[in-house]
Amino acid sequence: TLENGVVVGAGAKVLGDIVVGEGSRIGANSVVVESVPQYSTVVGIPGKILKLGIEPGHELDHGALMAPFIAQDI
Repeated sequence: TLENGVVVGAGAKVLGDIVVGEGSRIGANSVVVESVPQYSTVVGIPGKILKLGIEPGHELDHGALMAPFIAQDI
């Protein structure tokens, strides 16, 4: 289930009985295999949460985005 305001990148897959929380973003070509909390950013295969708690209204603030190569697993 995709809740309100979810953005799913091109080629991404959401597999199984999964809830992607409100305002979350799924990166292109990512494979989501577990539920995602609201306002999160998920990338990779399998999908990993890069960032939690994106402030509504700032989800596309490119200066605040985290590069995947410096992100830590949560």
